[in-house]
Amino acid sequence: MTQLATRTKSLVPLMPLFEPGVAFAARTDLRQTRMIGFTPFALDSVTNVLLGLLNGMPTVRHICGVTDEGLAVLERAGLHVDEDMRTFETAAQAKRRTKELIEEGYKLAWPYPLPVATYPKKAQLVSRDLWRQLNNKKNLADIVPAKHLPDRRIVPLDDPAAYTFDGPVFLKSGTSEATGIGYAVRHCTTEAEFRAAFDSLKALGDASDVIVENDMDVVSCWCVSLVLSDTGVRYAGAAEQLFSQPGHQSGSSIDPANPFPKAAIALARKVGEAARALGFRGVAGLDIGLTTTGRLIVFDPNFRIQGSTAQVMLHGSATKRSGLPVSQAASFNSSLNIRQLARAIGGPIDDGWYVPVRLIDGARHPEPPSNSTLTGFVLGKTQADAARRRAQLGKLLGVS
Repeated sequence: MTQLATRTKSLVPLMPLFEPGVAFAARTDLRQTRMIGFTPFALDSVTNVLLGLLNGMPTVRHICGVTDEGLAVLERAGLHVDEDMRTFETAAQAKRRTKELIEEGYKLAWPYPLPVATYPKKAQLVSRDLWRQLNNKKNLADIVPAKHLPDRRIVPLDDPAAYTFDGPVFLKSGTSEATGIGYAVRHCTTEAEFRAAFDSLKALGDASDVIVENDMDVVSCWCVSLVLSDTGVRYAGAAEQLFSQPGHQSGSSIDPANPFPKAAIALARKVGEAARALGFRGVAGLDIGLTTTGRLIVFDPNFRIQGSTAQVMLHGSATKRSGLPVSQAASFNSSLNIRQLARAIGGPIDDGWYVPVRLIDGARHPEPPSNSTLTGFVLGKTQADAARRRAQLGKLLGVS
């Protein structure tokens, strides 16, 4: 591995994410991820999440995210990676590496279900059936107290007339498949949009029902991170959701000026305990919002690794190191190659205001969206300062 001088103090993850005896193997297939629009590239790049947060664990990772150049940049940022890493370049290699871990006696952890009938059920940390049960938005009432559920109805997808439109609503696919980033969510402000949304969701396939959720007045909504183990539920933190449009998340922010309410932490733990009792183990999350009337609402279940998981786990260490209290997600597709990218972000890393958590070298993948893909977060004195730094970082990468 190419060595660069480490100019910043090491980052310390908040807590372990999995128990001993667990391996991380995330390579799924397009069928399992069709409701979030995954591409072949995403199937491989998702195997490179949580670098520096799974130290000591066996992992199966695509080489595009763990090149010497990429790992050197993470090391320079203080994110040390020390895994029993099994790398692959093809789906067949990923399957072999994963089966080797099973033969060695490890349980498999993954953010999205592994290909059906490929690996034994007993070798998986969480069963596919339980994962689908907990992540299906229709089943929220099984684990969330009624007073904390959104105002909603479940309607057959082929019968929009079963619901009388009388104001803005969100339509969410009632699927047991993987969903996220608003891919299977539609915000409707008119009856015409409402009926078109039914057709749009039906075209995605899979679901027979749609959740019609009233557009509630929300002050803030957070992605909450939990770790569920044999000994209990640990609250790891929460990142406020940032939206490009209603229902479509564009990023996340952690700001002490807008903290996650203490009552919401208790609610998250209660929901986590209900899922733990059903057998879920590992990293999980919930989308919890605060309405203008003071209600805490659990909008969505995220019993998987979330986009904000690494940010939440590293936020405390990164802010302590930099003295900047606010963090904001900052991810880019860049035309720079991996070496050019490393030079471009060297200054922000050394100054402590940018933390990369994943670098994908497009030259090491057959179907990359760009020369380099960079995921991480910036730090600032305020939200506005963090946004300014995010824009500054984009300019350094040649991204407007």
